[in-house]
Amino acid sequence: MNRKEYKIFKKNIFYSAISFFLRIFVNVIIFLFIAKADFVKVSDFGLLNYAIGLGIIFTLLSDYGIETYAIRDIAAGKIKINEYSYIFSFRVFLSIISFLLFLIYCLIFKVEGFIFVLLIVISFYFNFLTRTVQLFFQAVEKFYFETKSRILENLILIFFIFLNIFYFKNFILFGWLFFISRLLGFLYTYNLFKKEFGFYLKIKFNKFKVKKFFFKSFSFALLTILPTFMVSLDVVLIKNLIKNTINFINTQIAYYSASVKLFVIFTFIAGVFQKALLPQLSRLKRNKELFFKSIHLLNNTLLNFNLISAIFIFIYAKDIITLLYSQKYIEAVIFVKLVAIIIVLRTSAAYCLYFTILDFLRIRIYSSLILLILFLSFSFYFIPKYNGIGALFAMIIGYIGNWIYIFYQIYKRKEDLFLGLNKLFTILNCLFFYFLLKFLSFSFLNAIILSILYLVVIYYILLIRKGVRNF
Repeated sequence: MNRKEYKIFKKNIFYSAISFFLRIFVNVIIFLFIAKADFVKVSDFGLLNYAIGLGIIFTLLSDYGIETYAIRDIAAGKIKINEYSYIFSFRVFLSIISFLLFLIYCLIFKVEGFIFVLLIVISFYFNFLTRTVQLFFQAVEKFYFETKSRILENLILIFFIFLNIFYFKNFILFGWLFFISRLLGFLYTYNLFKKEFGFYLKIKFNKFKVKKFFFKSFSFALLTILPTFMVSLDVVLIKNLIKNTINFINTQIAYYSASVKLFVIFTFIAGVFQKALLPQLSRLKRNKELFFKSIHLLNNTLLNFNLISAIFIFIYAKDIITLLYSQKYIEAVIFVKLVAIIIVLRTSAAYCLYFTILDFLRIRIYSSLILLILFLSFSFYFIPKYNGIGALFAMIIGYIGNWIYIFYQIYKRKEDLFLGLNKLFTILNCLFFYFLLKFLSFSFLNAIILSILYLVVIYYILLIRKGVRNF
């Protein structure tokens, strides 16, 4: 990476971080204020998160992996500017189909609070189309324009939400406010594209282009849909698999969603790096030594950061819930501790970049399939038995299966199994293991003994691993 590229990379990291922070602020911090509002019951918060889950699932079907595919190929010069409208049209077409599927779902399952849920889901479609326009800014490394778009869009939403929390105090009004703010955000971004690229994105249909995007994006569609589908399907499964009163079910969704929001907060750094590094590392593909050096550095940073985060959550779970959500969510403490385990298991951004850039998409697809199949299989057993916590049990099992497969594939290619992990990782891993044992009700002495044994085993695995010379 020369001086000019490094300067661009730093600028992209900065704007990407702002962009991701805004997304985190809206998707997490705003919801913390909603959850703590006096007029919002725990079950109301559960209904809101159920509506959001449906919005993510059905807009996800519209995504079809075109974002990752388009960013990679535009950056590589394979997709020209005259094809942008066809990409936009392809996603609009898929959005119409998935919205019809959403309406069918509502008819079959007789969704409660239909108007409220409908408004939230439509707002997700507008946000999805906004991200479609923003991907063109990302692809040509003009992150400033994407950030500018996100700032205005989220400022509008923040203003409306706080106006309702402190003045109108009407829960149903949140649906209309999400709808209006996302519509305004899309219109602004759509016009911003015209100012930067000199033309409006139009709806164009071309049979050849549709066929091209369909087949070219298919692998990325599976990569996008499978893991995110699992994370969004959880609230729908909780809603439909628990046999109890509507109030109890919505409360379980609220506790589950409150804990998962923490997962988003503590893993957003991985998204920042992954988003900013994809164009840069794609160009480093031919320089194997520099490519692996960058991947090793990224992996060390992310895994060590998330181990520290998980240990922090284990120690202060009760305080975190009380501070962020108020005392009425205190029963979510056990949910939060399980999420700490998932934070460690979920950190695979470096491995995702490794497989994506080196065109091992099949491996990522299979690992995601393993994750989804294990999650679904165990959800049908754990959720009816343990309610909302059951979804987290199923997710942990799914991620363990996912990691076993990823490690096997890297080992088979005779690469560094741990992608350059160092002694710090070993020590943090040991600390995490100790708190995990305490969570499982092991005595202090037994937890210490087992943690030391674990430290020794991990240390020697790292010593004998292939591909790393300077441990």
